[in-house]
Amino acid sequence: MSLLIFFITISIAVSFLCSILEAVLLSISPSYLLSIRESSPKIYKKLNPLRKDIEKPLAAILSLNTIAHTIGATGAGAQVQVIYGSEWLTAFSAVLTVAILILSEIIPKSIGARYWKGLAPMSARIIPSLIFITYPLVWASDYISRFIKRGAADKITRDEVKALADIGYKDGALTLDEYNTLKNFLSFPHRPIKDIIRPIEVVKSLPENLSTLEAYDILKKESYSRYPILGVHEDDLKGYVLRSVVYDYKIRNESVPITSVAKKILHVDSNEKIRRVFLKLMKRREHIAAVINEDSHFMGIITLEDIIESLLGIDIKDETDEN
Repeated sequence: MSLLIFFITISIAVSFLCSILEAVLLSISPSYLLSIRESSPKIYKKLNPLRKDIEKPLAAILSLNTIAHTIGATGAGAQVQVIYGSEWLTAFSAVLTVAILILSEIIPKSIGARYWKGLAPMSARIIPSLIFITYPLVWASDYISRFIKRGAADKITRDEVKALADIGYKDGALTLDEYNTLKNFLSFPHRPIKDIIRPIEVVKSLPENLSTLEAYDILKKESYSRYPILGVHEDDLKGYVLRSVVYDYKIRNESVPITSVAKKILHVDSNEKIRRVFLKLMKRREHIAAVINEDSHFMGIITLEDIIESLLGIDIKDETDEN
């Protein structure tokens, strides 16, 4: 009887441990590893290689699990025949199968999947020993898997990151602002600049025939820092003027043509990506660009502030903006 109990206990106990280790290993996420790289470097150094080359620890765990099941079931079955006779073997096998399924598969895997963060440090210490014990089987499994994989492992896609953001927001890990900002950053390289321009209908511009003093009379009622200068028609862009420059001329009481103090304005295609326009503005140290469509018509303007607002998903206001 003692041998029967021994074989059943060994089979279930070893399998219980293997099932927990398997569930924990498969639950460890790349984001968790990055989060513990600084806070728990020792655990990170043990877990990262296991998760990076996951085939080896899985092969060790599954090999030991299979060995435990096989030896335990065989040994227990033999003891049942000795003690109770062969007529009880079928019934015992059925009961043992259910017990192994519940006690060494369902329960431990549920525990491992639920409490994997707390069990990860322990798993990091145990799994290397299992790899060492079952190394011949691990080596054989690794050799076979090379022919099966035939290529690099799948990489995380942009859609998967978006899905993680959705899950994080629904689970309360991300606030609405954080969620919107993350989604905006993910779409940043692909969105055209025309999605966020200030259309010509709302752009405050100045005619080219104004003087600086005349321009001051207009700009003193406005709050923007930069204003496009237009010629005889709206597609005739002469550049842009800084409000601060106009104010300087007012202080000195000097009147010169507004075009003489205008700066060249960067032209960008309406279909250019936001990221590309942002890099152009940064490279040229500009804060404003004119957006031109495929027919060479002036559609509106874009500013660094507009781009930042589109990324953060908020409306940036300063002390001159109306509430």
